[in-house]
Amino acid sequence: MRARVCIDNSHSEYRFTCPECNKVNVLQTERHVIDLLQASGVRVDLWSLPSELFETRSGARLTHDDIIDFHIVLEDESAFERALTELD
Repeated sequence: MRARVCIDNSHSEYRFTCPECNKVNVLQTERHVIDLLQASGVRVDLWSLPSELFETRSGARLTHDDIIDFHIVLEDESAFERALTELD
């Protein structure tokens, strides 16, 4: 069993592997349950939300067509190389 807590918003969850089916189960819980688990020896990991969530957003939103165009560029090695050159 393992537990984890987000230090940014206190989201808490624990996970364990079912001994019968070997499936990993993840359950959200309240912080006091995490405290009880920790007191009984369960390791608790702390994690942070990605910093990108706090960045100021600007510009137009990506569209489905933008994603398709990007995918095409990634498939074409010469186009990908040109794009990298333009960044330099």
